[in-house]
Amino acid sequence: MPATPRGLPYPADDARPDVPADIRALAEWLDERIGIVATGAAAINVPDNAGVYDVAVTFPAGRFTATPRISLAWSSNRVAVSIAGVTVNGMTLSARMLSGVSATAVTVHWTATQR
Repeated sequence: MPATPRGLPYPADDARPDVPADIRALAEWLDERIGIVATGAAAINVPDNAGVYDVAVTFPAGRFTATPRISLAWSSNRVAVSIAGVTVNGMTLSARMLSGVSATAVTVHWTATQR
């Protein structure tokens, strides 16, 4: 079966039509290369600089079969964010204030990926 420059299989021009086999070949090719992904956002209130404040994140049920890799993004130069306890079911996001004494909240955008 010929393939595109990126390796995506497709039937040859003179191939006998076999839609189920062609779709299966394409699905298997994609399954080997595309990861499983979940994304979301969590708000963490950081009322003071006296501690670490946690938020539990639950992934969609049955989405992952192995522990996913996590990427985080947030916009605050006053708060540090970390992750702990990552499993196939979820994780814990933690935030602590780096500077200042007034309360703040931070929205943490996360992406979980399994390949």
